[in-house]
Parts: sequence; structure tokens; C-alpha cells
Amino acid sequence: MFTLALGAGISVAPAAGCFNTTSSPKAPSEAEEAGLPPDVSQGSCPSGWYMGAGGACFIDLTGQWSPSADANTGAPDTVASLGTVNATSVSVVQSHTGVDNAECGCNAQHLNIPLGRTFPCATSMLEFEYKTTAVMQPLDTPALDIRFCTGACPVVEGGGGPQFYDGPQYVGSPFAPMASNCAYEWENEAGTSSLNYFPASAKIETGQKNTIALGTYMAPTSGDACTGSFDTIDVHLQVYNCSAAQTGTSTLSNLRIY
Repeated sequence: MFTLALGAGISVAPAAGCFNTTSSPKAPSEAEEAGLPPDVSQGSCPSGWYMGAGGACFIDLTGQWSPSADANTGAPDTVASLGTVNATSVSVVQSHTGVDNAECGCNAQHLNIPLGRTFPCATSMLEFEYKTTAVMQPLDTPALDIRFCTGACPVVEGGGGPQFYDGPQYVGSPFAPMASNCAYEWENEAGTSSLNYFPASAKIETGQKNTIALGTYMAPTSGDACTGSFDTIDVHLQVYNCSAAQTGTSTLSNLRIY
């Protein structure tokens, strides 16, 4: 911390992320020095973000969401329809059009989001809220998959399954530690049967804030944790079901990285 003398002809560069837009010189706050969003009195958020209560900057979730046939999908029987979308939250509605208990799959709605700045995995925090009304059975669980990339995230990166992604990512399910057919990419590299298993995913607490230190988060089983740095995320709201009775809506809200 330091203090500028009044009238000093020194300007202070704004902190990365949310920043001060006032024209007069001003010493950075402790939050700014730590790279955290400022309070309302100190300015505004970068383009593509919005300011919430208390001045925290959140990622704007509006955009061109599109369907994604995620890992462990053999047919378009599981439908992930886009629900309500606004800056604060996005929801996905699941339904099933195939033969009950015979045709199952994991599908999603996803959105690539440029963040407007670079975040180091070692010191950054991921924060969000999640809730679901999905009717579940063991293994048939909705999930959240957030992929960390430099530039636009690839749609497919290696592996034999549809939309298989094995890069840095966060994966979680509100039903963990129950194993999920969807909450972690199906380990079916090149169709090798010995790798066809569904590992447990990270636990998402529903109806409350989830905060994950990316530097200490280790993706279950594969080790596809967040390393290095990233400037883009690809958010996948995943659903998995095997019958028409397994309906519901899953909602992600108040997403931020700092």
C-alpha cells in the first residue's frame, strides 16, 4: 500500500479486471492490489461483465448459447433446451425423446465467454451458484463443466467420444460424490474399453455460493486441472437422463472469477 501526496502529478494504472474510471489520481485499494473487484464507489466492471451488489463484478451470461453433444452421448435422445437467459443467470431444461431406459445420453447448452483479461490458475477463484429440479437416479445427474482456455475453447480435443475434452476444466455435480455419466468427460480414449468408466465428480452445493480455489482444484481421476493461465471460459450446462420421467431445470447464476 502507498499514498500519493495531494497535487502529485502521478497517475495510478487501474487494477486488472474491474477498475477505477475516475479521472483524479488515487491510490489502489487492498482489493485492487489483490486483483479483486472494487466496490461501487471505485468505478465499473470491464466490458462483458456486470456489477452486482456490493460492487463485485460478475460474468455476463447473455450470448449465443448453443447445443453441445457432450461426452458419453450415443444418440440425441437426451435433450438440453435453453431456458431463461439474462446477465445474472442461465438455465437448461432437460427432456427425453428416446426409448425409456434404453437410450441414454449427456447433452448440454454451452457458451464461449472471452473474459477481457488473463487469469492465473494458481491464484484465481471460481465462484457461482447452482440449483436443479431434475429428477435423478444413480449416475443420471446434471452437471456443470467450465473449461479454461487461451482464446476460443476447442469444441473437441482428442479422445473417441463426442465433444470429448481433456483440457483444463472444472467439473462438478450437485449429486456428487455419486458417480456421474455426465459430470466428467467419459474416459473412452480411442474406444478403449478398459477406460470406459464414470469417475466421481466434484460436489456442487445447491442454493448457496460455491467457491473453488483453482490453484488447489484437481479434476477427478484424469488430473485435467486448471494450470497456467486463461482468458476465455467455455461454460457447459450438462444434463443426462434415460427416460421421459427424468425432467427438470438446472440453473447457473452469479458466476465470477477473481
